[in-house]
Amino acid sequence: MPDPPKLFISYSHDSAEHAANVLALADSLRANGIDVILDQYVNPAPDEGWTHWMERNLDRADFVVMICTSTYLRRVKGEESPGIGHGVRWEGNLIYNRIYGDAPKASRYIPVLLPGSTSADIPLSVQHHRFYVIAKFDFTDPGYEALYRHLTGQHATPAPDIGQQVVLPPRPRPGLNPAAANASMQTAPAPQATGVSALNPLDLIQKLRNLTHSDLSLIVASIPGASTYDLYCNVPERAANLVYWANSVEGPGLQTVYGTAKALFPRVFP
Repeated sequence: MPDPPKLFISYSHDSAEHAANVLALADSLRANGIDVILDQYVNPAPDEGWTHWMERNLDRADFVVMICTSTYLRRVKGEESPGIGHGVRWEGNLIYNRIYGDAPKASRYIPVLLPGSTSADIPLSVQHHRFYVIAKFDFTDPGYEALYRHLTGQHATPAPDIGQQVVLPPRPRPGLNPAAANASMQTAPAPQATGVSALNPLDLIQKLRNLTHSDLSLIVASIPGASTYDLYCNVPERAANLVYWANSVEGPGLQTVYGTAKALFPRVFP
């Protein structure tokens, strides 16, 4: 198992209720496998002092969640009354220096809005970052789930595996250049039906072109699903159209065309 992602939560002590909400978010994330670093988990105060504790844990965290409120914004900007909110102001300066000093990793700073906050409370330096609005601290909350996916690298709609390309037959039309049909058929994939691995589409087209118009019409009429809409095309065009359709995902396969032709005209199709 990989190490759980480390998450530092930066917030301001606006009120007892706000601190309780931050703690509830941290507890929920830790219960779901995130190594949350929160000052409320530290008791007594660290011997190194809160300033060094903040700096050390900011550097060791994979992500920093910034719980943005009007008070948090005011203190980060240094607009709080003298003597109030020194911790958040210092923490904000540390975050700002890291955002501007290490731009490739700046996206690890994630603004989060809890009830009562708006996007206007997000500091300027991270206003262009993806932010999350969270009202409940479980997976029933879309914002909580989205944040958790961000932290754990679990995309909600990952791209599916790339499948095989579909070979579509050309739409028959009067005047189709047989040479163009030959050139297109050169890139057709090998037939997938059992027992036809050695059957070349170009060879089959050439054999069908040796037939008369009425003989080719008889083959088309004997294959379920084969269309007669190109009845008035010439033999080379009809032969190419039939093979294209048979070799497509909607067609019955080249073996069906070859087997029908062989049953009707064994001398031409040995």
